[in-house]
Amino acid sequence: MGLSGGTADKAGNRYENWWTALRIADLLRGEASRIRLEPVGQVGEGIEFQLVAKGETWCDQVKDVPSRGPWSLRSAAALSKVVASHLAAGRKVRLVLSTGSPALRDLVDRARAAVTLA
Repeated sequence: MGLSGGTADKAGNRYENWWTALRIADLLRGEASRIRLEPVGQVGEGIEFQLVAKGETWCDQVKDVPSRGPWSLRSAAALSKVVASHLAAGRKVRLVLSTGSPALRDLVDRARAAVTLA
C-alpha cells in the first residue's frame, strides 16, 4: 500500500511545482507569453495552470501518484469531464503523469495512425 496524506501530498506538490517551474522557464525564454496559475472559476477547473504558447492555450493537469502504478484507461478517463470542457472551449490539454499509462499510450498511437474516425 502506498503512502497517503503528509509525505505523499508533499511529493505530489513537489512534482507539480517542478512542472510549473519548467513552464515558467518557457516564459523566460520567450517560448510562452502568459501563465495563469490556478485560474479561478470554470476556466481553472481541474487544472494547475493555463499557459499561452505560440497562440495556443494549454491547460496542464499534473498527477504524481507512483503508488498506484501505471494509469489504466479507467483512471485516466476519470479526468475526461475536465478535459472535455477545456477542449470544447478551444483549449488544449496536457496531462502530465509521473507514472506511465501503456494502455493510454497505445490508444493515442492508434488514434494518431488512423486515417478516418471510423
